[in-house]
Amino acid sequence: MNNLPTDKIISCFYGSSEDCVKIVGTDGILMSFNPYGLKVMEIDTPKDVIGKDWLSFWHGNIQPQAANALKQANDGQLAKFEGYCPTFKGTMKYWEVTIAPLFDDFGSIQWLLITSRDTTKQKSLEKKVIEQEAQIKELRRLVASPQPQKTFI
Repeated sequence: MNNLPTDKIISCFYGSSEDCVKIVGTDGILMSFNPYGLKVMEIDTPKDVIGKDWLSFWHGNIQPQAANALKQANDGQLAKFEGYCPTFKGTMKYWEVTIAPLFDDFGSIQWLLITSRDTTKQKSLEKKVIEQEAQIKELRRLVASPQPQKTFI
């Protein structure tokens, strides 16, 4: 039986993923950021983020969701949430985030793998579809409602 070169597979996945992939400690401190993640988050150098608290990137009402997902992953569960978060240069993006625990050889959680997918375009299209559906509904209502009779004298 062939042993798969696990390190090479992980390295290839990490370097080629079109998601923003991060490894954080169980305390939420960023340890690693993949190259595409740096690009999509508009981060100039890994030094800008390594050693920083991942939760500090989330603001407003989404931060408690991020904190809860981090806690779930620290409890050994796969956790997911989604919401808006700005890039380092202030571009607002919508993210679908998954956090998975990474276990050591003894079954203890040693790190967390955070994968964030930029779904800003999809979210924008969804919003437009909802707006258009509301407009169509209003037009149907107007067409279906009785029109007042016009009388000519």
